[in-house]
Amino acid sequence: MAGAEQRKRIIKELLDKGKKKGLMTYKEISDAFYEVEMSPEQLEKVYDIFEKEGEPAFRKLESEA
Repeated sequence: MAGAEQRKRIIKELLDKGKKKGLMTYKEISDAFYEVEMSPEQLEKVYDIFEKEGEPAFRKLESEA
């Protein structure tokens, strides 16, 4: 259960950060979860949360392309 709580905390922090910055990259999201054990399906659910929140989270920076 600690893993689920940790993921929720990270998601909240990322949403707050994305709202302040106006964007969030895939790399920032991936890096935030680097030390959290997650399956690809769980990470996809995280991306879904961002999309549902309406965040401009997925504007990829040119340097990431």
